Amino acid sequence: MAIFALWLVWQGGWMIWLISDRGKAAPARAICANNLKQIGMAFSMYSNDSRWERFPSLSPEPGQLFADYRVLYPKYIPDPVVTICPKDEIRKELTRMRQRQAEDWTDDTLSRFFDDHSYYYLGYAVLNDEDVESFARRYAASMRMHSSMTEDIEVSNYQNPGKTRRLFCCGRA
Repeated sequence: MAIFALWLVWQGGWMIWLISDRGKAAPARAICANNLKQIGMAFSMYSNDSRWERFPSLSPEPGQLFADYRVLYPKYIPDPVVTICPKDEIRKELTRMRQRQAEDWTDDTLSRFFDDHSYYYLGYAVLNDEDVESFARRYAASMRMHSSMTEDIEVSNYQNPGKTRRLFCCGRA
């Protein structure tokens, strides 16, 4: 009987730990989902306002796989904190920095917020792994030449070998 009681206490503790852990994760998931929704809405509003109804261009900063913050902030994304997942450690640091600066943003601070810490944006409509590889090769070459990526990319057509197709660039300068 004592072993059964001990087992029940152990199981109860295990269940409480699971419930409390899930309880902490649920708000973070909700915030993350809300962030993605806000980013999507910002891209959609930018597209509606742009001349050719395109999404924002990829950031010109080397290694930064996110949209160019200069076209998004402050009109479409007034609070850059939405670009960072609540579980990401950099969010705490940047939020403290934001509070110290009292909304007086510098380009360096904004660039750090609109980095690819939590969410990625390629700026191209990719369909499969081959498209991602083609994008990565083109991106690396573009960064070596210090040029922006604003043109469509020719890739091999996985459905029709020997033919090519285009990865369409979502944003143009």
